[in-house]
Amino acid sequence: MSYDAVREEWGQVRFIQCYDDDCTGFSNVPVDGASDNGVASVAVASDGTSYIVYDYGYDMYDDMSFYDEQGVGLATCNGGGCSTTQIAPINVFDSIGAAITIGADGNPVIVYEDSGNTDPSQGNVPDSVYYYPGGAISSDGSGGNNTQDVAIGTDGFARIAFVNAAGGIDFILCTNASCSTNTVSLAGTSVSLVSVAVGPDGNARIAAGAGDGGHYIRCTTASCSKYSDQMVPDNSYLVSLALDVDVLRRYRIKP
Repeated sequence: MSYDAVREEWGQVRFIQCYDDDCTGFSNVPVDGASDNGVASVAVASDGTSYIVYDYGYDMYDDMSFYDEQGVGLATCNGGGCSTTQIAPINVFDSIGAAITIGADGNPVIVYEDSGNTDPSQGNVPDSVYYYPGGAISSDGSGGNNTQDVAIGTDGFARIAFVNAAGGIDFILCTNASCSTNTVSLAGTSVSLVSVAVGPDGNARIAAGAGDGGHYIRCTTASCSKYSDQMVPDNSYLVSLALDVDVLRRYRIKP
């Protein structure tokens, strides 16, 4: 597990490794300084290596460059220590969101978003969603944290869901060569949060937090061009979706 403890001016990412099921014993390792976006997502590979995507930096403009203050970082943790890599610098006036999982090859797969200020005089671009390793996959993001998620299917390809600028959900199915996009439209409401998982049929399941409550979306095609939408009547603040071994939904809503 990891967490981002935000201080007054900048925060710090720490890696916590539990020694038992109840976490009565644990190690607490400083990883890196963090900006104020609150990004900290962790995934563990089969060899026990932990990978953390986070927002490095300090989010304070230095009057020299818009791109040397904050960005998307990747920490690799094993053996009681962590090494860090800066994946992408992000404009200091933008917000950052990111999520991580483990790919079929055992390496980390990340989806992240650069959003907020789109003033071209400050070297900025429209709200964009990126896939790592790879590049930009959409310029129709909505911005913020917990608005994007990624999962890997049994075919080894990524399924990405994110909140688009219109308040709907864009679903992207990536292959080796390309990614295709389908919009999941929830009529009469605006989505603010998403979480994605992949079922045994290879199709995605999406949990969404929206203005009218929670939604459980079951894609019935690989591209999610067809889907069902089951309401969970609650006002959701955070959502997280996982599928257990008997394929029952586990949908957590934090009001």
